[in-house]
Amino acid sequence: MKKVSKAKIASTYGLALYNAAFDKDVVQNVLTDVRILLTAIDADADFVKYLANPVLDNNAKKEVLKEIAKKIHISEETLSCLDIIIDNGRAIDLALICKEYINVYYKKHNIEEVFVTSVVELDAAQKNNLETKLENKINKKIVTNYNIDINILGGLQIKYGSIMIDDSVFNKLNRIENLMKGE
Repeated sequence: MKKVSKAKIASTYGLALYNAAFDKDVVQNVLTDVRILLTAIDADADFVKYLANPVLDNNAKKEVLKEIAKKIHISEETLSCLDIIIDNGRAIDLALICKEYINVYYKKHNIEEVFVTSVVELDAAQKNNLETKLENKINKKIVTNYNIDINILGGLQIKYGSIMIDDSVFNKLNRIENLMKGE
């Protein structure tokens, strides 16, 4: 039997979840749900381990999921998809599936995810200015994730898709050092 990669599994389930949400006109609700699920998974590493435990009965896992869904306000549509994921033994891939749903959503809605790293947090005006310029450059709506990293010393690092713009002081110093070495 041919082994299927986790990325392929996540891609298949993420797209199926998007298509099911689209058919029921709840794409935005499911997007909110998968973000909530990702937060829950990040907060409790044992959550996915429990759902993926092959010794436990799938019906018991579904009941636990139903209770959790009530507490964190997950919709019925998303919950029914989670039931399918459990029935198919793919709970271990839940985080990847959620991330793939977000990727599919972004592609379908012409949205680019952008990662910005700076030494200090940018103020609202700086963020707004940067996001406006990036949207014009990329010609897409953007979702920006900001990160603080003192190791870049100053400036910004911006990554989207396969593009990396590194205007950090650290990178500039490295380039100067390489020029001085003759590399």
